[in-house]
This record gives sequence, C-alpha cells and structure tokens, in this order.
Amino acid sequence: MKRTIASKFLAALLSVTVCAGLASCAGTDASEASISTGVEEGRKGEVAPSDVPSDVPTNSSEYSKSKVSHDEMTGVNYVMIYDPYIYDEGNKNDLSTGLSTGKLDGQIVTGQNRGGDDNPEDLGLHDMISQSDINGGLEGINVNYDGSRASGFDPVYRLGDKHTFYHYDKELKSREEDKFKCVYEGDHCYIWSLDDSIGKSDAEALGNEFDNVIYDKDVQCFGTPRFVENGGKVNILFYEMRRDLGGFFAMVDIYSSAEVTKSDISRYGLNTDHAIINVNSTRVKTDPDFVKSTLSHEFQHLICASDSFKAPGTPFMRTWLNESMSAFAEDYVYDGIKEKEHYNILYYLSDRFRKGQSLYNFSIENDQYIGAYGTVYLFAEYLEKHAGKEVFSNIHRYWADKGYPQLTESEALYFSVPESFRNEIAGKYDFSAEVSGKIGNEYDQWMSKLTLDFFIETTKPDLARLKSSEQKYIYSMLYDEVNPATIEGGGRIIVATENGTFKVPDDADKGLIYVGFDKDFNVVGIN
Repeated sequence: MKRTIASKFLAALLSVTVCAGLASCAGTDASEASISTGVEEGRKGEVAPSDVPSDVPTNSSEYSKSKVSHDEMTGVNYVMIYDPYIYDEGNKNDLSTGLSTGKLDGQIVTGQNRGGDDNPEDLGLHDMISQSDINGGLEGINVNYDGSRASGFDPVYRLGDKHTFYHYDKELKSREEDKFKCVYEGDHCYIWSLDDSIGKSDAEALGNEFDNVIYDKDVQCFGTPRFVENGGKVNILFYEMRRDLGGFFAMVDIYSSAEVTKSDISRYGLNTDHAIINVNSTRVKTDPDFVKSTLSHEFQHLICASDSFKAPGTPFMRTWLNESMSAFAEDYVYDGIKEKEHYNILYYLSDRFRKGQSLYNFSIENDQYIGAYGTVYLFAEYLEKHAGKEVFSNIHRYWADKGYPQLTESEALYFSVPESFRNEIAGKYDFSAEVSGKIGNEYDQWMSKLTLDFFIETTKPDLARLKSSEQKYIYSMLYDEVNPATIEGGGRIIVATENGTFKVPDDADKGLIYVGFDKDFNVVGIN
C-alpha cells in the first residue's frame, strides 16, 4: 500500500534537533576493544566526531578499555538491546510478541521527553494503510486449493468499453460495485475511469508509462502476474480515495472464478479473472510522478501475490517483506524516488520503533505504520547493498518455484542472497544455544542474525540515501525511560549509558542480545 508525505513533514526534516543533555562519553577505538564473545567486530563507522550534532554534549571522560562479560559491559557509550525471536504476526501467544528489558534506571540517560504517539498528522503523513490492513477480514473466503489453480480467461476489452468492477468506497471501509469506462487500451494495460475521474490525456500519459517503462522493468525483475499469461492485461482502476492515499493492490482481486464460490464473490466483492491495481485519481493532476511510482509499487504487490498461485498450498508472503520489495520496485524503475519522498527517515522518527517494535510487524492490530514503512524501506536498501539488485528477483523466483505450505520469508531470503553474504552473516554472530534453540530452524536463526546486522548498520551514516543527514537522527530515537521496554521479536531499543557501564537488569527476560557501541557507533562488544 502506497501513501504520501506532506510538505510540513519535509520542512520538519530540516529543523529536527536533538534534545540537549544526552551523555556521550569519548569512546575508545573499536580496534582496542576486548570482545569476550568471540563475535566478529561490527563494521566501522565513517562519521567523524564533528559530524555528531552540535547540541549533543559530550563529557571529558575517556574510556581506555571496553569489556564485555556475561551480564555487564564497560567502556560503552550506547547499547542496543535486541530480541532475536522471529515475530509472527499470525501468532500473538508466543515469545515473539516481546521480551522485557527490566528496569533501566540509574544506568541510562533518561528524561529527554522523546516519544508520544506515532500520529500521522504530527509527522505530516496524510494517510497510511498497509497490505495486511487492506486485506484483513478475508479469512472466510472459501478458496479451492485442489491444485488446479485455474488461470482465468484473460478478458479482452476495447477503448470505450464499460465493465462492472467491485472497488472500495472512498474511506476504504466497504466494497461497492460500479461501472468503469475503459479510457486507455495499451500493450500491457487497460486504464479504467469511474465517473470521469481521469481524463483522456492523463490516461494516455500514464498508460504509455506503464506499457513502456513500468511493466517491462517490474516483470523482468519480479516475474509475471496472474491473468496476463495468455495475452491478458493489467487493469488499472482510477477512482477517488480518501485524502492523499496513493493506491493499493487488494487480495480480493487475485482469484479466478474457478477458485471461489459465487456466494463469496458477492459477499466479499471479489473481482475474478482480472489482474487489478487501484489508484487514487486525486493525485493525477497534483503529483504525476508520485502516481507513476505508485503504479510500480502496487504492481510488485500484484506479482508477489501471484507467486503464491504457482504451486499448490504456497502461503502469501508476509507484509513486511512484500512492502520492502515494493519499496525497491519504486527505486528500480525510478532511480532516486525514495530519496525524493524521504520515506526512510520514518524509521528514525517512529516512537514505536524507538520502543522496540519488530521489523516484521505489520499486524492489522497496529494501526500506525509510520515506522514500519520506514524500516522495511531501509531493509530493502540494506539487501540491495549487500546482496545486489538480483536478490529481489531471487526471492520472487524462490517463492514461486519452491512453494509449499511451510515456506517462510527466512528460508526465501536464506537461499536468495549470495552464498558469500549468507556465510558472512552466519559466522558473524554467535547467539547462545538457548537463544538459537528457541528461534527454531536454521533459516530463522540466520534471519535473526541478518536482522541484527541490519539494525547495527542503521546506526552508520552510509546506509540510507539521506547520507550526511542520517546519523544525527539516531540520537532522536534513543530509549530514555526508566520503565522496562517490551521488545518484540525482531525489534530493538538503543540506550545511552550514564557513565560508560551497562549491567543487564536482574528483572530482564532471558534471551535478549546486547550490543555495545563507542561514541561513533562502532561495535565494541556483543553479549
């Protein structure tokens, strides 16, 4: 699901200041640190002391030696506390839902008054909705999973034709049925207009863009969606949606008429036998570039859902990885668009991620997706940086070709990255047997290490395309409360130490991973 950022948020990016009073001791060089865990040292940061925001004070003490023991770290300026369990948004009763840090009073910098709710208006976000939200409540559909996987009949239309489609109402609360008019017929798509919501010239411009730019690049990278195998085309429905929502793909539009019952078609408002993307027509005149990137974003969602129909019983991909690949799709087709839209910074400004929300958490109960979007967008950049652009093609191919009911995102990622990077992550972090055993299979263990490596790298200045602006925001997401944080599986918090020492609280849950950093966020130890 695509959404936009208002101009007042962009202005805020230029004026964000870090709360005064943050204790930041002058740390030792990571090369001098004593790491007792046998874990490989993290990547060196490239930020000089002068790049730290001027309003983040430092004191005069200098740590001459860093030391990590079983329950205590000394000579550390910052500590990341990470929950290594794999969060499962479909199971709210296991340990993945959170581990407690215990009380942190007396050893971390507190009282910076960061936080509050992730209010879309406060951060300038006009609207937000995720794939898990738009596709919620469909569990009751009776789908024929006997293996036939009927492909539909690839309907053919002509310019000026009218066809009845189901669509969401303006507030995306219920399904409605209306006649749309075909206002563009191209090589790979039809553009449909409800109540003249898009004019002829705009339809032709966007249709040509999809036919000549978006379709080929997305298909080349991700694969072919359902219902276009035999000459069918993608149906792009333009109609008015709430506020500034960009558009969406909905799972109610993915089935063939042979896979669902007639009663469910009318009950849930299912469009069968068509490849469909929904786009907000109100953005066509005000921001055509945003509409183009939305088309690429939502087309990836359509292809991703289609992957699950190429082998019987293949599950649909979880939202977090699906959204991450749509973020890549935008930049793959329109290089630099994510930098222009500033979505990555949402990770650093999210209060929920400051308090330990999981990378994997796009659950429908969580109605605030600000940090979730920013995090998975950064994760896409991280994957591209270390595994190359082809990793996203590999994920799609693996999901489509190796599909079976127990397929997980961990397994798909494990086999989609280069072997050298897979081995690097596997050997870089040495979780205890107790923690590894609770995580589960080898793919989940590896995924947990990959997520930790990603979080560590988000403290460095060279990951996101915000470049020199990026690291200053790490200070705005420090956890500064004495009360325990409940960290979701696949989540973390970062604290600033009062005097260079961090002791694991006696009331902390077992299984958490502790990463110590010096003043420049170089890793000096992992416990």
